[in-house]
Amino acid sequence: MDIHLLSYDNRRNQLKALPFTKGEMIRQLARTVTARKLLRLAPKSMNATAWAVSPLIDSRRRGLVYGDSQGRRVVYALHAHMVFVTKRRGKVFNIAHLEQLEEICRDVCSDFEAELKEFNGERDHVYLLVIYPPKVRLSELVNGLKGVSSRLLKVQFPAISTFWSVRKSGGTLWSPSYFAGSVGGAPIEILRQYIENQGRSDPPA
Repeated sequence: MDIHLLSYDNRRNQLKALPFTKGEMIRQLARTVTARKLLRLAPKSMNATAWAVSPLIDSRRRGLVYGDSQGRRVVYALHAHMVFVTKRRGKVFNIAHLEQLEEICRDVCSDFEAELKEFNGERDHVYLLVIYPPKVRLSELVNGLKGVSSRLLKVQFPAISTFWSVRKSGGTLWSPSYFAGSVGGAPIEILRQYIENQGRSDPPA
């Protein structure tokens, strides 16, 4: 698949596509917070850089846009409420998993220049409230969150890979389905309270 960098030419008032190789993408993404964390956990038998940035490449392969903001000012308040569920609704997570998952999602959002405002979850799903810039495609952010969190959690908590729903799904942690809704104004505070009130719990003994 061809990859291009889209650049806006102010003088000609047009958008132009520049060649952008996979190697250049790898070098750029390798500098992100998420990739640096993944690099420390890369299996010794694999190309560490390629392994670390592959989930980020998957989420950004189409329509990479690095905006030239000279002479432009944008004021935005784009909030998204997202819900991710585990594959087969397996009750995979405990409190430690959710705490680590929140940290991972916060780092991924930062790499996308977004901000994780609220996070909570239960044993088979998580809730996120994210504010994101207009240049970010929500689908790419979702793919980045799912891809990176799945890889990191399975490295940091190997027992997740042996859980029945993950094992029977060929190592897949997340369901491909997800909910994403736009929110704004007064409902944001109501939504934040709702997410905060979702209880985290460990599995029964």
